[in-house]
Amino acid sequence: MSTRPDAISDPALPAARRPDAIKAIPVRHPWRWVVAVVVLAAACDVSAVRWALLLICGSTVLTVEVLNSSIEALADYVQREYDEDIRAIKDLAAGAALVAATIAGVVGVIVFWPYVVD
Repeated sequence: MSTRPDAISDPALPAARRPDAIKAIPVRHPWRWVVAVVVLAAACDVSAVRWALLLICGSTVLTVEVLNSSIEALADYVQREYDEDIRAIKDLAAGAALVAATIAGVVGVIVFWPYVVD
């Protein structure tokens, strides 16, 4: 049996470190872009291969954004005070999300370019 006090009711534990105080960081905007791309692809009647590319890119961006949010939440839970190492970890996670979104944007331009030009 563990001698560790219950973290939720332990008054000595700072409120921000209690498990009941951990709040998920919502992924706010990427899903809106994915919905917009799906609507646009349906309106343009894109081919199956183009659908596959768009869905793979959209799901990749959403997955990386969720992982980024998870890493940031975990880092905030582990270290509440400012820490250079934590900042670097968060920057790397955010950079991965930026790279995924940029690549998805480039793929989106390539997929929709023929429909915009014609």
